[in-house]
Amino acid sequence: MAENAGFPLLPTEYDAATDPLALDWAQLYADECEDAEAWADLAVRALTVRDAARDEPRAVVAGFTAGRARWRQALVILGHNDVWTAAVLGRKALALLQSAHDDVARVLPEAKTGAMSKTEADRLATIWDETLAQELIARTDLAEMLGAISGETSERIGVLMAGRERGHAGTPGPRSWRALGCVHHNLSVAEVVRLRERAARGGDVDPMVPTLSASRALEIRLQQLSADNPITVTEAANTQMQYAICLILAQDASRAAALIKQHEPLLALIPGPHRARAAEQRENVIEMFRFAFPRHRGRL
Repeated sequence: MAENAGFPLLPTEYDAATDPLALDWAQLYADECEDAEAWADLAVRALTVRDAARDEPRAVVAGFTAGRARWRQALVILGHNDVWTAAVLGRKALALLQSAHDDVARVLPEAKTGAMSKTEADRLATIWDETLAQELIARTDLAEMLGAISGETSERIGVLMAGRERGHAGTPGPRSWRALGCVHHNLSVAEVVRLRERAARGGDVDPMVPTLSASRALEIRLQQLSADNPITVTEAANTQMQYAICLILAQDASRAAALIKQHEPLLALIPGPHRARAAEQRENVIEMFRFAFPRHRGRL
């Protein structure tokens, strides 16, 4: 099951308390603002500040704020079922977020050479992590929008593969690492769709492609797994089942059965209504396993 990665970033320590853009972002986000025009207005004001600041550090933060505001605007419009307009705005947001991250990345080598204080270097690393995380989130959600518009998997996979490459270009921090896990997960889901489409047309298929993406996603998510954070449990459980589906398609009964069994302890940790949904997904995967491997039905 593909996931919606969107968890708009909250203002962080580098957003000064006196920064009107940061304050407006915080207020709109706290109010769960569903007014697309309000987010559009914030984006325009942030771009004005960015263009006036030019090469100053303030320009990077303003550009990042503009990207986040555009993305939030896209999500609001998506909520009104206007996928096409949301995707257009999503592309604009992605360009802004990528530009902000690239600007930070250009300065980052100075931190590693000792050209700035440790406090400044740590602050820059935080900004680098958050700008990359938001870029990856935007890429993941944009891919799902494009898939909904065209029904084709090629562009969807292309956006996700670009996110994978961007995410592994450096050393991800905690936020970008989590976002990268979602990129790999959704890439595996899209690759399974493409595999089934090709198989229906009698084309060549390689089940190891989505299997490798699912394996990488699970590796990342198990590293972040915490019983104190239900979201990480739900994400890891979801990816376990995606990985099991890939192993079934790859005709690997032993590993698929083992993974499905490993899912049960995680299922018990998933809270509330999410547990019922995960349990239903698990039952569907078990049925898929039994159909694919009738001689191994007793394993599950």
